Amino acid sequence: MLDASLRDDGDSLVSENDERARFEVLLMRLSATFIKVSAREVDSTIESALRQIVEILGIDRSGLGQMSADRTELVITHSYQVPGVPPSPRVLVDERFPWYAKMIRQGEVIRLERLPDDLPGDAVPERTYCVQAGFKSNLTIPLQAMGSVVGGIGFGSFRIYREWPPELVQRLRLIGDIFTNALARKQADEALQRATEQARLLRDELAHAIRLELVNHLTASIAHEVNQPLCAIASNAQTAMDLLEMGNSQEAGSALTDIWEDAKRASDVIGRIRGMVRKEEPQRASISLASIIEELAPLLVREADAKDVTLHNDLNFGSHQVLCDRVQLQQVLLNLVLNAVEAASESQTAPRKVLVRIDMVNDDWVDIAVEDTGVGLSEEECERVFAPFFTTKAKGLGMGLGISRSIVAAHGGRLWATPRAEQGTVFRVRLPVASR
Repeated sequence: MLDASLRDDGDSLVSENDERARFEVLLMRLSATFIKVSAREVDSTIESALRQIVEILGIDRSGLGQMSADRTELVITHSYQVPGVPPSPRVLVDERFPWYAKMIRQGEVIRLERLPDDLPGDAVPERTYCVQAGFKSNLTIPLQAMGSVVGGIGFGSFRIYREWPPELVQRLRLIGDIFTNALARKQADEALQRATEQARLLRDELAHAIRLELVNHLTASIAHEVNQPLCAIASNAQTAMDLLEMGNSQEAGSALTDIWEDAKRASDVIGRIRGMVRKEEPQRASISLASIIEELAPLLVREADAKDVTLHNDLNFGSHQVLCDRVQLQQVLLNLVLNAVEAASESQTAPRKVLVRIDMVNDDWVDIAVEDTGVGLSEEECERVFAPFFTTKAKGLGMGLGISRSIVAAHGGRLWATPRAEQGTVFRVRLPVASR
């Protein structure tokens, strides 16, 4: 509302009614807009609203400031000013504007209609600023949340003196509350995003640590798998040299072919183990389930033999492709099968066996079932085993199954356990087929 001394009574009434009507429309529109605005759009929407307020009220500048964590600074984070008007000072501190900063921290509304005359005598720095900048009128409303001042919203006029009647202050306070709630929601969304990113990093760190533990557990089997082709290479090399001395180049060539194949087999074993040990970003590709299980089979069979457990694979539906990270899915299967072998080895009755089976659920889903004939888990334990730090092993960390479940979930599937009908437990990994 413009100062009445600058216009006649008729113009004043029309202008006031028009301003009030436009402001009511703006208030309703902002209330509806900020309910559905996304967190990333909050800042631009606030600045657009500040511009509209300036235009409706016929003032020159508006700004929103947020209190710093230590409450020593009011930082202007959103603002709008008409061309030719100086922007708001970016930071308001005690040293520069002591009276102003004190009033905001105390939650006092600042209504200054004729500057610098309306300023108290102790507001010396503020008076100097108003004279130098040509500031004529100012209204600042503290913003509060949970009973504490979190910032302020200010409006200023440089060209004319401006009145700030109570009803206008109340409407602007409502807009300030809308801004405060939107900023709080944005901050909560950002905090949730940071927490989610941290949780993703922590899960990756734990998954890598568990992979290292699994590889360490398989050290003897890995050494055996690598030693077999190396022994064959040494034997074939000696045979090739003997054949060459006898002038039998054809048989020597066959021995050299065997050497090349054994060297490749040893290299493949080392490559797979290296892939599990290295910490890399997930690389998803369409891979057959049979190939994933067959790569692990030599290591797992030796572990089972060492514990007097028979390991069977039923790969009738193994040709089906799943979109997965090979290393991550192999980590899940290693964890499940090694757990099953250990459970079966503790059984006091025969048979002590583990079955890894692929089941086709329907055209969209395929299951990998790992069954053991161990003592088994109760219905309650079948869910509790996935909880962090829950373990049935004397030296277990209680993290492997929880990480495995999160890996499967990240692949769009699920992992669960059920008691086996006869004896033992069935762990089931359900994954979407690649074509889906």
